[in-house]
Amino acid sequence: MLADHSRNKEFLAHLTSAKVVSCDSDNNVHMTSSMATVVNFDQVVRDYSDSRKISCACSADAFYCDSTGACYLIEFKNGKLDKGKMFEIKQKIYDSLLVLSDLTGTTLKDYRNELEFILVYNKEKNPDLFNAFPAPSNSPSLRMMTNGMAQKAKKPFKEESLESFERYCFKRVSGMSADEFERSILEASQSVWHDES
Repeated sequence: MLADHSRNKEFLAHLTSAKVVSCDSDNNVHMTSSMATVVNFDQVVRDYSDSRKISCACSADAFYCDSTGACYLIEFKNGKLDKGKMFEIKQKIYDSLLVLSDLTGTTLKDYRNELEFILVYNKEKNPDLFNAFPAPSNSPSLRMMTNGMAQKAKKPFKEESLESFERYCFKRVSGMSADEFERSILEASQSVWHDES
């Protein structure tokens, strides 16, 4: 299990609170005030890159495992999520999974069975983000069909949707407000690192 790697020295070296990793430094606000212990995954990837003298493009903000064994990669985004920002989040997912695999020895199959991705975002600025049809492929005919379904359902079609990572790289992909994230993830169980910070 991925949670079995919670004693990994790279993780233990970068424990912090969810509040710290949720900081929107551009606006000087924290998306959550939760003091639940998480791994600052940005810092893990930074150290990983520095120690190997390589350049990793980017990473998810946090890695969190709870006492039930559930594990999550978490990205906090407070602003408007346009196509460029969604591309950046996808890059963060790929880089994060590669580093996580190297540090823990887990595989893509393990991630599909055990790991969830959560985008904690500002729903007021992005009302249709997780209420859209994801892009099925690069096939023009499938895109026409999806556009038709989206029009009938009166839901937008989002090429940059993150739902395509579900069952490919993750067990589940979710978008949550900060309140939903605190209530359903951080307060639902205790962090495996609760006594380490």
